[in-house]
Amino acid sequence: MSNTVTDFSAKEPALGYFYQFLYSLFRLIKSKNTEASIRIECLDDIDIIDDSLNLVQTKLHIKSVANLSDSSPDFWKSLRVWADNIENERIDLDNTTFTLVTTANISESSFLNYFSKTKNRKETLFTESEILNKLIIVAENSTSATNKKGYELFLSLTEENQLKLINNISIIDASLSVDKLMEEIKHELRFTVFTDKLPQLTDRVIGNWMVFGVKHLTNRIPEITYKQLHSIILDISNSFKEENLPNDFLDEIKVTDEEAKSLGTKTFIKQLEIISLKTTSRLVKNAISDFRRAYEQRSRWIREQLININEEEAYEKELVQKWNSLFAVLEDKCDGINDDEELKNLSKVFYTSLFVEKPPSIYIKKNFTSEYLIRGSYHILSDKKIIGWHPKFEDLL
Repeated sequence: MSNTVTDFSAKEPALGYFYQFLYSLFRLIKSKNTEASIRIECLDDIDIIDDSLNLVQTKLHIKSVANLSDSSPDFWKSLRVWADNIENERIDLDNTTFTLVTTANISESSFLNYFSKTKNRKETLFTESEILNKLIIVAENSTSATNKKGYELFLSLTEENQLKLINNISIIDASLSVDKLMEEIKHELRFTVFTDKLPQLTDRVIGNWMVFGVKHLTNRIPEITYKQLHSIILDISNSFKEENLPNDFLDEIKVTDEEAKSLGTKTFIKQLEIISLKTTSRLVKNAISDFRRAYEQRSRWIREQLININEEEAYEKELVQKWNSLFAVLEDKCDGINDDEELKNLSKVFYTSLFVEKPPSIYIKKNFTSEYLIRGSYHILSDKKIIGWHPKFEDLL
């Protein structure tokens, strides 16, 4: 039983952060203001800078359907953050709205219905002053230790600021779940790519958004703008066009000496060793990086049906044909040479000049021109002993 509780207690906060990222993407992608921007974990969970400032708290509940009551921690923790920003004059209260987004439902008997985005405030039969009085009663009489700081901060505000805060709060209850939020994001992207490519596009937009989010959280970018998001979507959608493919492995993989040594039994590494390349050399580490990236990229394209097996086989045949024509020149050059060192040197020049420095311009799609795929695919063929770099590679392996 304790394992179940532990698993859940770890799962909900992790999903909560993911939900926060997703919701920020959802809000920015729906914005009609091309100058809008988002900040995460700055003044609040999410700061939406549009024509005004909107501070957003996101609360995700996955174990069961939760209800928001008068003294709900979801509400009072949010109020604590907002009151703290007001108290410390970090915001212009007259030009700031406050939103609590929660998957919980507001209890029918709770005065928090006054703040509901889906209800008309007049329908709640409460005035602003009456709501203020109810909040003060809860803050002064509740014994909740969880809410204590929220109560104190709210009570410390002037009555004028309390009323302004109340006037600018809205609650979006019964909000979208993680799955439904992802579906809504997919829906917003539906006109950017053919329908059969929409799930793959959505995954990549979310993935890129997470990368930008991490850059923002580590202070490498001050905010994420609508224009940046639009550029992300445009770049990814272009990669799904007829003569292109998405590039998911742009960054080199850093390979340590230990990792390189552990791969010493791989055939493509042995192929490099027999032309006198040291296993821990930069050239070999780069080869390992290219091999992994090409393998993972091609595998992902196949899984997502962006290319088929026939296309992959045709690409490999083209690579082999080009290698054959270049390798024939090496073989002719090495004819009659019996000195092992000279053969190794000629082979090393063959490999580095024709397959590293300037690999053959053979593209799986006309507009996918990343060289790691070419180099890595040659190493995949080398690992299968279909090609080699030494004129006697078949005998030496």
